[in-house]
Amino acid sequence: MNGPRYSIVIPAYNEAARIEHALVSTRAYFDSTGEDYELIVVDDGSTDGTTDHVKNLASVVKHEINQGKGAAIRSGALAASGEWLLFLDADLSTKPEAFDEFLPFLSSHDVLFGSRRAPDARIRTAQPAWRNGSGQIFNFLVRRIVGLPYRDTQCGFKAFRLAACRPLFEAQQSRGWAFDVELLARARGAGLLLREIPVEWHHAEGSRVRLSHAPAILSELLRIRAISHP
Repeated sequence: MNGPRYSIVIPAYNEAARIEHALVSTRAYFDSTGEDYELIVVDDGSTDGTTDHVKNLASVVKHEINQGKGAAIRSGALAASGEWLLFLDADLSTKPEAFDEFLPFLSSHDVLFGSRRAPDARIRTAQPAWRNGSGQIFNFLVRRIVGLPYRDTQCGFKAFRLAACRPLFEAQQSRGWAFDVELLARARGAGLLLREIPVEWHHAEGSRVRLSHAPAILSELLRIRAISHP
């Protein structure tokens, strides 16, 4: 393969206040690995000058209008040229150093994803009780409707072997919050090897998911079930 070992994608929507810190921290970690990498920020229609804070720290894929986190991840994945694609959130709820936990499984798996609810996960800063409860309800629905057996599909720290997984991103339809579920369902349906890995996690304010989104999320899960159980 002619590309770098790792492609790191950070989706960003109005993240001017913290994107530079996220990029500096991410570069520091991957510099320490000694591996070649590329760092890609997908600016999902920001109106606060997010891209101005990227400077020479990363390349930028720009959406002219906000399309949703799933759309940003898809754009980043399709622009990536590495052997492995890793995406993480600009709030660094899971820090780049958590990738150390993935390293032992790179040779044996196709999809690795961080989990806040797997045994040995470390919650350093807890989220509000209502968010924790809604997350448990969502996971219950994912298990019952889509059939995924995992404890946490929504942690924003995942890695994909691109040679095997690029077709998943090309086919991806979810543009919003449920895109993780679609990607994992497609990967499992394709017979790829997945592993849920406990990570250290810190709650950070700024989530744009609201209880009012519940009907749309339920509709998305039903659609994903139809995709993954044709």
